[in-house]
Amino acid sequence: MLLHLAQEITAEVNRLLGKITVSIGIGRCCDRLTGLAQSYREAEQALKIGRRVKGGNGIFDFQQLGIYSLLLSFGNKEVKESCRESLAKILDYDSANKAELIKTMEVYLDCNENISKTAEKLYIHPNSVKYRLERIKEILGKDPFSNGEEKLYYYLSLKALKVL
Repeated sequence: MLLHLAQEITAEVNRLLGKITVSIGIGRCCDRLTGLAQSYREAEQALKIGRRVKGGNGIFDFQQLGIYSLLLSFGNKEVKESCRESLAKILDYDSANKAELIKTMEVYLDCNENISKTAEKLYIHPNSVKYRLERIKEILGKDPFSNGEEKLYYYLSLKALKVL
């Protein structure tokens, strides 16, 4: 119901003011007045994450944020620094070579390590995905996809870069 209302508000604003950026954050519903402040904070958090991850235009529901809301709740300097440090070599390589290894790594993990799906999402050949994955392993000096804990660590670090 709230999503539908947010879509109506967005459509009406666009109708009245033209195509402009409209962002709406939705917190969880509350059945008591005492829960209103928490719902408001959740809506603010949804906006903050939604803008960072998907850009400035959209409707962002706190309950749909998944891992991002968890990461933002840890949002301290130590966590941010640890995530950057774990990916520093790849970030540096990407910056120096105008490569997209970070993006490739994230999409590959988002696609459950499926090379074909990753290639499709990145609009590149599967062999290019394989090459990039090998470069990632070489740069890190280890296989970040070798076990569940390694994958989770790097996956969380990749997602945290977007919200912290």
